[in-house]
Amino acid sequence: MRIDHIPQVPTIVAFLKSKGWLEQSRDQHVCVMTPPASLSLSKNFEYQVPLNDTLIDYREYAIRLVFSIAELYELNKWDLLELLSQRIEDIQKDIELRKELVAHAI
Repeated sequence: MRIDHIPQVPTIVAFLKSKGWLEQSRDQHVCVMTPPASLSLSKNFEYQVPLNDTLIDYREYAIRLVFSIAELYELNKWDLLELLSQRIEDIQKDIELRKELVAHAI
């Protein structure tokens, strides 16, 4: 396992929302996300995204969550882990740089 990657809560939640997941509830410990109907998952299926990234087992739990999401969407788990370990701000900067690069490509 690549220990240097730590999934970021806002990035995980943003990824799930981008796939149509809804934030069902949130408290001080978890953000409960429910899937879109198009996935045809069981009625009670949900992801509980831990909100406190300072807990001892946060990294392990969050990585398992990311791997589960990757399996659900048939994505490479290591690529998704790398993506969801970035801060949203860093992803936005990367997108802007890529757009500039493509705009000036020959």
